[in-house]
Amino acid sequence: MSLFRAALLVCLCAGLLGACSGSPAPGATPPPAGSLPGAPLTYAEIKDLQLCQLVSGCIPFTDGRYTDTANNTSSVLLESPLASGDLNGDGWPDAAVIVQESYDNTGTTELVALLNLQGQPVEAAGVVLGQGDLSIKALQIENGQIRVTASAPSPASDPHYAITEAVTTYQLREESLALMQLATTAQDGTQRQVEILPGSGSSVTSSPYIITLRLITPPYAGEMTYNIYDASGANLYQGSSPVTQSGQAEYQLPIDLSWTRPGQLQILVKDFYTGPDTVLDLALNTQTIDYQPAEQAVRPGMFAPGSFQMLDASHGWAQSAASGQLLRTNDGGHTWQASPLSGNGTLVLSALDPANAIAGLFPFDPDSPTASATLQRTSDGGQTWAPLPAVTVTAGGSLLSFLDPQVGFLENHPEGVWMMGQTVFQLYRTLDGGQTWEKTFDNTTDGPQAGQEPGRGHMVFLDRDNGWVLDATIGMTAPDTLYLMRTRDGGRTWQNQELPRPETPAESYLSQQSLTFFGPQMAVMPLVIVPPSGDSSLRLYLSADGGETWQLTQPLTIQTPNPVIFPLSAATVLVQDGDKLHRTEDGGMTWVEQPFQPPAPGALAGLQFITPQLAFALVNDHNPDAYNTDLYTTNDGGATWQHILPQLP
Repeated sequence: MSLFRAALLVCLCAGLLGACSGSPAPGATPPPAGSLPGAPLTYAEIKDLQLCQLVSGCIPFTDGRYTDTANNTSSVLLESPLASGDLNGDGWPDAAVIVQESYDNTGTTELVALLNLQGQPVEAAGVVLGQGDLSIKALQIENGQIRVTASAPSPASDPHYAITEAVTTYQLREESLALMQLATTAQDGTQRQVEILPGSGSSVTSSPYIITLRLITPPYAGEMTYNIYDASGANLYQGSSPVTQSGQAEYQLPIDLSWTRPGQLQILVKDFYTGPDTVLDLALNTQTIDYQPAEQAVRPGMFAPGSFQMLDASHGWAQSAASGQLLRTNDGGHTWQASPLSGNGTLVLSALDPANAIAGLFPFDPDSPTASATLQRTSDGGQTWAPLPAVTVTAGGSLLSFLDPQVGFLENHPEGVWMMGQTVFQLYRTLDGGQTWEKTFDNTTDGPQAGQEPGRGHMVFLDRDNGWVLDATIGMTAPDTLYLMRTRDGGRTWQNQELPRPETPAESYLSQQSLTFFGPQMAVMPLVIVPPSGDSSLRLYLSADGGETWQLTQPLTIQTPNPVIFPLSAATVLVQDGDKLHRTEDGGMTWVEQPFQPPAPGALAGLQFITPQLAFALVNDHNPDAYNTDLYTTNDGGATWQHILPQLP
């Protein structure tokens, strides 16, 4: 992972906490009247500290070094560079240091902030700068922020986008380091930097909010992405929009605030490059605004992001964005009724058919290491719910999947909400409809399978015993690597399953997008191939013997490395590829192409095909008269769309 991608991931996971006003951090104590700040912290004062904000956990340094010969790991607290300056507004000169860790033939370079509490160094926060021993060219603390200048080999082959130097700026927020700015220099000397005009603190009353940007170099592909965070650091919305040039080196970017809430918001604006061999952050900046919309200007979105799920042409589920209630529809999304599900927590739903579903409510308490999940089931389409015995899991994020009314799996990720690339998880199985649960796998630190790594993404079970894990992330796996693990004992043990390898150029990224079974024998697993140059392609892995063996179809050339794929049967697969829709009805032997027209201007927030012709789509509409996530349906494969105006409770 490059320095620049790692910096963004840290930003998205940790959040941009608090405002950028420059006021003292919570808990900061100004020096007594008439006193002078103490001397800067020296390396001699910090070289024997125990630091815990590191990838390897708590490390007790001795003379700046630590070695664990049993696990073949080592850590070094660098004597230089060492930066001094006030980070929390108390007037005392704090410090920023670099730690380099080595383990398993790899390593990380990390930044650690140390507070100066009247002469005593105290660890405040840490963040990963990148993989390997990065070359840190400069480390400074200016205006309460830490500025890191580093160089590292870039994964991009185009010299216009191959980054040779990056300058990142972090600000201490509570117990984390928030990424505030990124500026880069490419191999051919191209410089990229984002300046937001005017500065932070703007008062905003309407959406879309137009941000004026000053850019040294025009953005890649003429558009930029953005994330919106609230004051707690929660990521409220992520979007992208084309920019419009409004003057020399100045551009306008519309920011959709319709998914947000009134109050202080942090906006991260990013220019990034998507190439055949990498996705690379080029430049970013942040701005704080005070959003106080006129009451009539913004209507709340209908459904919580990711909750909309249609089972067939008539029946579907969603979660209300306004109330958090579970909603159900029986008429194709035209009317919705609140389902009387009781309890609190994050909602996870596993629907077997229009009548039968199991719901889990997973509460999160930051002060508790465990969470007691409330499970309920319905057999009448959500009109009534019957409670099931609660299951206690390690606090984090969970997925619930039932194969039939009796057999189900609960996948729990203690590190947080599930996302592609996580490798630590716990797996529970029920064989009696959720009355009892058995933990079949646990590779957390204290778990019986600690250190084993079968989980990297998409987990699928065919029955009570047979399951698979595949890696569905482009750019997060090594080039030329296929990853498929399987279990035959309900998840207790996992083995690598070899797949037929396609003929691809060296350094190609191979991404298995999903695995879908149609009955006990037939299965489809799409594979996206992104070569270092030239067109991307799609091939299908097909199995006719319950996943024991796989055959590979001929390639389909696609225009985007991130198509949206819909296996509808073992023979019928749809591929939404930008403005095209590809369809096969013979298991990938032949493909038919037709135009795909988005239903309306705005961001496509969700797309589900029920048949090759029938689909539903959610659009985050930028219409200034109605900021809302609107629902559309098509009966001709996306050539034309009809707007649904649903009646909500």
